[in-house]
Amino acid sequence: MGYCFRACARLRSEANASTRHLFSSRRYQRILLGLGAWLAQGECLNAKGGAADARDHAGQTLERRHRRVVKRGKKLKSRGLRSLHRLRIAAKKLRYAAGFFSPLYPEGVVHHSPGL
Repeated sequence: MGYCFRACARLRSEANASTRHLFSSRRYQRILLGLGAWLAQGECLNAKGGAADARDHAGQTLERRHRRVVKRGKKLKSRGLRSLHRLRIAAKKLRYAAGFFSPLYPEGVVHHSPGL
């Protein structure tokens, strides 16, 4: 048991060091400053064009994720646990995408299902 604890602590320490190194890198700082400059210009706040483009992207993403769930569901009858696992992962990705994109749509259009 002690070995597992030490191994996990070592992995956590390595991951923390790697993350600190990434966040202190010049490349990350340039990306962050560039994003901040872009946001400050206000171009991303163009409600008409920006929101429509985002909804188009959201719709395409959700349709693609839905098709994948349906495809994996059809294969479920003839296959085993691996197919079930792949269907579960595809359904989770669809659920997460729906939750992520839900603020783009009016309140009555999005149906939240707790526990899914």
